[in-house]
Amino acid sequence: MKLITGDSVADVAGVIFATSKDFGQELGNKVNMHFLQSGKTKWFSELRTERKKVGKDNYKDPLDIRFLLWESSEPNSPVANAIPGFSDDWKEDADLLRRKLNSWMHYSLEPDLNTLEDILTVMSSLAHLSNLSILKLIALQIERIHQLRSGWKPEAPASVTPESPEVAAFVSEVNEKKARIFARPPVGSVWNGPIGTRNIELNRNLRDALEDGVSVAHEMGESGKEKVRDWLRYYPQGGEIKVSDDGAVMGYVRGVPILIGWFGDEPDVDPDAIRGYYLPHDYEFTGTDVKDLQTGNLLSESAQEDVQDLIKLLADNLPLGAVINVTTYGDVVFESSSSELVQKLTRIHKDVWFNGQIS
Repeated sequence: MKLITGDSVADVAGVIFATSKDFGQELGNKVNMHFLQSGKTKWFSELRTERKKVGKDNYKDPLDIRFLLWESSEPNSPVANAIPGFSDDWKEDADLLRRKLNSWMHYSLEPDLNTLEDILTVMSSLAHLSNLSILKLIALQIERIHQLRSGWKPEAPASVTPESPEVAAFVSEVNEKKARIFARPPVGSVWNGPIGTRNIELNRNLRDALEDGVSVAHEMGESGKEKVRDWLRYYPQGGEIKVSDDGAVMGYVRGVPILIGWFGDEPDVDPDAIRGYYLPHDYEFTGTDVKDLQTGNLLSESAQEDVQDLIKLLADNLPLGAVINVTTYGDVVFESSSSELVQKLTRIHKDVWFNGQIS
């Protein structure tokens, strides 16, 4: 496997898919050898039969890294005992890597060098614990990532390697997603569409939206006043705002049009869809609060507004200690340890989350 030479989606995806494959093959061969030495030549087919009985026959290849990571967390799985250096630390890192790779396959992680380094760093920890030879190559890839960030470029143009069908399909999906985000960015982001022609005054003193001095909040139904409050979160100084034909509401900040909300409901949006990319943080639900696992901060001490309604919603839907993620659009999502399905719990605005993390 070649070292990465650029930061394109194809470059990043190519390294993630190739490293995942090589990691799975090396670890999977060691696991297989463990069973063969015990005379269990049919261990994989027998394990699949058992998994089918409970609806968990997710993988068909014993060298698939996702199979190995999944089985390491399954209660009483024989695979865990076959993994070199298996321990509680190995299991914890494996669960983290499983969730990251699952998020990657669902296009929920920004396809950039930061995501690549995050994934490789967890792989490196597991490779170290299991004494895998791929550890050296992972270390070289991480070193190359640091060089790319510092401006390094190959002296000669890198030879063009045809993308694998897996990478090509992934890049195509990512490009489509980026186009959707560009057309409909998260609230608080730069608006890239046509500038609205309807002029409205967002009055911060009255906490109302006025057209020719008359409130227009009623045009948005019973939630009109609440919509206006939402706009003020993203445009607190108030002033002239513009509304486009599709309902996008924008205000100018330092000459740049910023999407501050929608006049009514955003059109053509699936309420169950998970939009955008995950923020580069994992969060743990403690039962009474949310802890940022990267910083150690608590939500109750960081949010600008009261978070008790959100905490109650999480308490009604999550087990104690559950790890959740939040997207750039404010979608709060949870992936159960017993399933690879990702559940959208709710959508939040920036002031009921860690200060500064959502635009």
